[in-house]
Amino acid sequence: MDVREMSYEDFLNQAAADLQMQMPGVEVVIREMEKLQGESYLGLAFMQEGSPVQPIMNLTHEYDQIQHGADYSKVLKDVVNKVSTALQDRHGFSLEQLTDYGRVKDKLALQLVPQKGNEKILQDVPHRDMEDLALIYRIDLGGGATATIHNKTLAEYGITEEQLHEDAIRSAAELHPANIATMSEMLGMPDMGGPALYVATNDNGIFGASVVAYPGMLEEAAQRLQGDYYILPSSIHEVLLISAKEAQDYHDLETMVRQINETEVSPADRLSDKVYRFDSKDRIFELAEKHEKRMQEKTSEKTAEKGLGKLKEKKAEAALQPKRQAQPEREAMAL
Repeated sequence: MDVREMSYEDFLNQAAADLQMQMPGVEVVIREMEKLQGESYLGLAFMQEGSPVQPIMNLTHEYDQIQHGADYSKVLKDVVNKVSTALQDRHGFSLEQLTDYGRVKDKLALQLVPQKGNEKILQDVPHRDMEDLALIYRIDLGGGATATIHNKTLAEYGITEEQLHEDAIRSAAELHPANIATMSEMLGMPDMGGPALYVATNDNGIFGASVVAYPGMLEEAAQRLQGDYYILPSSIHEVLLISAKEAQDYHDLETMVRQINETEVSPADRLSDKVYRFDSKDRIFELAEKHEKRMQEKTSEKTAEKGLGKLKEKKAEAALQPKRQAQPEREAMAL
């Protein structure tokens, strides 16, 4: 059958058989890859003896190319080159290294993902909730490649989730330090005036939104922005910061974030439609709507305390006033 007439699954079967012949020493199998953000796909896994890392390729793009007239043999050649490069880049990680937590803990990285849409996979990975987001843990394999740590891996390491979290935020901050710069600085352009918009990410820009979990990062940003600020989830790779003094209404910011997500950010890179706020005084990262409610409750409590204080003052004043002598009742005069 002509490959152009095959279904995607039949194409994968044919490609797996042909690639197996072209790549001696590598086992090629069809595998379903469940990814975050609901971007699961059926692809090919390439397993090389002695290497614990198994590149998995989504071949839907290659399938579409062939449907539009691309040469099948050329497409396969490109796949072979990509897989060979991936195996070479990651070959430095031995099975012994990846199963030894003592060696892995200094290569831990972070990723911030939305809870919504990732409920199923979050059941299988250790994570920490941050409002409507979740912080998950990965192993940095080098060259931009990472591997997610699952509950099974955590059990094999024999450590607690708390220890994993502490080691990961330290390791991530050392491997890929946070970078905070104005949008103008980031683009290499002169400051145009108006409210300063800051970009916060890490040094390689991969999963950079996770810097909000780095020790001291939120406090450092508060010093740069001179107080409270809003955090806009630009994508899983970066967040934007704007001073709360320069953006009084977070609802407008949420409208902007939602519109940008719908028109400019791919589903796989979306983080949230919500806006967050860092309270520099209380050192709290929270949803902007929760911050507003908390401030309203604080105001109500202060008003109530003030009213109670005034009532106590009046009672104290009344207690200090001299008591009037009771007047003796006059006897009723007999008529």
